[in-house]
Amino acid sequence: MTSYREARERLVDMDKECVSALDRSDITIKEYTPPKGWYLALFMLVTATFISFGRRSNFAPGGVIASVVPDVFRRFCWTIQPFILYGMLLIHTAEMIHLGRGRLRRHNVNIRNPQYWMWMGDCFIEGVGAYNR
Repeated sequence: MTSYREARERLVDMDKECVSALDRSDITIKEYTPPKGWYLALFMLVTATFISFGRRSNFAPGGVIASVVPDVFRRFCWTIQPFILYGMLLIHTAEMIHLGRGRLRRHNVNIRNPQYWMWMGDCFIEGVGAYNR
């Protein structure tokens, strides 16, 4: 190397090589982006589903939701409530773990930062929408 320019270019190349060897991205996420538009609607829909299917008694005769929906739909929801709730918990937990171990780690988001936990909480509720943002 005969100049500082060559040294800089070599240092940049070494940095890119190290980042790729560590399976890290050269992009660092520094802030949490809340859901907007379609993703906000998705967030609210999933939150409402978690709340309504959170207890089976919501669909029992005289329950909160039973007074709003037709009886046939109430009985159907009462029947599928455990499958919906546990299925959503399983799927959203798996998405949350994948986001934490995959994308957030790859983009240098530290587990001790509040933004990490905001992304994880959003992914637990919203799921795939957090991946797209």
